[in-house]
Amino acid sequence: MDGDFPPKAKTMVKEFILKYQKELEEMWETEQYKKLPPVK
Repeated sequence: MDGDFPPKAKTMVKEFILKYQKELEEMWETEQYKKLPPVK
């Protein structure tokens, strides 16, 4: 990731991606999007 994310935000995004990797890949491939839980 590039840009000026604060370290805490970058960590939260990475954790979210790892937790929901399967769902994110499926949505990317099928273009059928669904709501995922918010980042905490």
